[in-house]
Amino acid sequence: MMDKKESGCMRKTTYIITVMVLAVVGFVVFSFFVGRNYSFPRTGKERGELEAILRDLDVKVWFQKKVKAEEIQRWLDTRDEVVVRLQELGTNILPQLMEKVREAGRIAERNPSAGLELNAQLAFVFQVLGSNAAPLLPELIKEYQAGRSIGPALAGIVAIGATEGGLAIVPGLTNVDPGVRLATISAISYFRTNSAVVDQALPLLLKNLGDTSGSVRAAAASVLGSFRSQPEVVIPALIKLAETDEDLVVRSVAIKAIGQFGSEGAIALSNLERIARFDSEEVVRRAATNAIRSIKGEIDK
Repeated sequence: MMDKKESGCMRKTTYIITVMVLAVVGFVVFSFFVGRNYSFPRTGKERGELEAILRDLDVKVWFQKKVKAEEIQRWLDTRDEVVVRLQELGTNILPQLMEKVREAGRIAERNPSAGLELNAQLAFVFQVLGSNAAPLLPELIKEYQAGRSIGPALAGIVAIGATEGGLAIVPGLTNVDPGVRLATISAISYFRTNSAVVDQALPLLLKNLGDTSGSVRAAAASVLGSFRSQPEVVIPALIKLAETDEDLVVRSVAIKAIGQFGSEGAIALSNLERIARFDSEEVVRRAATNAIRSIKGEIDK
């Protein structure tokens, strides 16, 4: 029987893998159906079609340590076929898709590791549908806020991209579960151009810089860098993290985040120069050197 610590680790992995799969399976068109009208029948055909699509969408290749070129090509071919089939079905599959989201939550509740593949498949489907999945947004928000189907719910909210969804997940940055905090930070990163979401999330992300989890601290630093907002507040907080955190990964990420501010990061130059010379870790010194070059405009941010 899985103990509480192992279960927590698997649940954390389940949350994160679902959000990150949005990047892994990228290069699909988000909006196929603009300008068309759709009904939402609950026919057996759509239910069966979605089941068939999920069966054919073999995402196990992305969970392997070593992936052969032919496996990647097979995945790409399958992906393209699935996109076409989803295009043909349109939003008729939304009721069945929501049922699958809830099913994923029930599976994860019993055995967190068992839901990884389904979560990744659902994330892909949501990415293809994009804003066309918007009718599901209220239900996805409910699932997320209730702590059910965290991964698929976040994937759907991210794919839809609505301000309402982004604002709804901001409170998750303070969730007691570090896995939920980390998954929420990952999802919030997709709203970095949405000023309403950025304004709400930024104060909580600053607090996340002091999180007990190094993964959460690093993720928060990275997202704050991508926001490039309120440099007068954010950069000093990132400097402190870069100079004092015991985790070299966290320090490196904080330094890179400072570099993303470009010329606005000039207030950190003396700190970065000191880190570049004296930090005990080569990877941290290199990050500082690159950040300095970014601030001076010598390399892209």
